[in-house]
Amino acid sequence: MSVNRNSSGEAFLYCQKTWLGGRIGEDLHEAQSSLTIDSRSHQAILEFNRSPVDQPALPIGRFVMTVTPEWLALLRSAVDSVGLEALAPKRHAARYSAGIKIDVQIGEQTIEKRYRTDQRDVTKQLQPLQQLLNALQVQLFKHPESAIGIRVIEADEVDGLWFKLLISNIGKRPVLLADPRTANETSQHLAELKIAAAPVTLPGYTESQPEWQTLPLRPTQGRELGDQADLLLQPGQQVAVLSEAFVPQPGITYGVDAIYLSYAGAAETDGIYRIRGGIFSDRLRVDPS
Repeated sequence: MSVNRNSSGEAFLYCQKTWLGGRIGEDLHEAQSSLTIDSRSHQAILEFNRSPVDQPALPIGRFVMTVTPEWLALLRSAVDSVGLEALAPKRHAARYSAGIKIDVQIGEQTIEKRYRTDQRDVTKQLQPLQQLLNALQVQLFKHPESAIGIRVIEADEVDGLWFKLLISNIGKRPVLLADPRTANETSQHLAELKIAAAPVTLPGYTESQPEWQTLPLRPTQGRELGDQADLLLQPGQQVAVLSEAFVPQPGITYGVDAIYLSYAGAAETDGIYRIRGGIFSDRLRVDPS
């Protein structure tokens, strides 16, 4: 079998893991991403498990795309230009709440580095490499293989405001996820909607912070909250979960956010990818009047 090689004539494998927050679940931090790029298969694989605050609707899961030989040559050149091999790693970086781990195999050579993300001298030196990888990650989000997205919509019910949490399999393969209707308030599994009156902006005044109220989701019939069950979602399939009712005040505009967190379980079950991590919806604005 022929092996595609980079411009230096050597096949290489680039692996990078970044994390933020404590360890939750099996080999998983609160916010974590893992990027693997293999010059032999021309594949880039991203495992992304937490929507950032400034991009709440970003999907989570596994994303896979093919990269060109020209891009691989750019990556190989960037690894050389930042002097990755010569950079001194920070000891015990894995113990810190925010870090980066880089493993590179070039032919028979292996480079292993661990850093804290607050090492400014190192992050500055790695900037050209990280800019290239960040641009790749943006493209990877367009190629979900085993991933979910969520949103919240207004439900057509009587007596108050009702909402639905929608979780969709946006990838090409089936996925497993903990049923949001059996969630409880733990770090392992949480699903809920939050609603608050939208702040009124007045010239010369500081905008007040929303006062959020939790809107519980209706549990699965016959199950108690915390009695975790799994859902299998086929590509394109979604689960819709109705909230409890909310009684609005007249003349008030509201904002509604959806939250889904699940960190329990192994990465795969019987060969099916399990969704683990946290995802947040875009805010829905509702004017009941």
